[in-house]
Amino acid sequence: MRALRRRKAQAGVVARLRSSEGAGRWICINSEPILEAGVALPVAVVMTFADISEKKLAVEELRIRQHEMEEAQRLARVDGWTWQVAGDKVQWSRELYRIVGLEPANEAPPFAKQARFIRLELVNVDGGGWAGAADRGTV
Repeated sequence: MRALRRRKAQAGVVARLRSSEGAGRWICINSEPILEAGVALPVAVVMTFADISEKKLAVEELRIRQHEMEEAQRLARVDGWTWQVAGDKVQWSRELYRIVGLEPANEAPPFAKQARFIRLELVNVDGGGWAGAADRGTV
């Protein structure tokens, strides 16, 4: 009912509904007040409700799996990283940050500066090697 009091649209308000048996559903609420000139309060409010229960469960499951993967990497002392050639965006796993002694809050350095942290053994499997990776868009 914020839309009524503030006379402004509200988008993405998430609430949990519980039945008398205790079962719950997650909903996303959007509201838009209908205003008339000279009238202090909105004359009406249009509201939409979307059941986002499955999405909330999927997000929580993903968070759990991410935590499990990070824990497995930590225990095994293995790391992972990805490189988006377009835009030279590198992402490191938490374990890789730990191995090289950096805080995960820092952004991973661009690909060209990775060698100062990691010694890459260049393997030329398909004839293109690392040199041709940028042209192919893959590593």
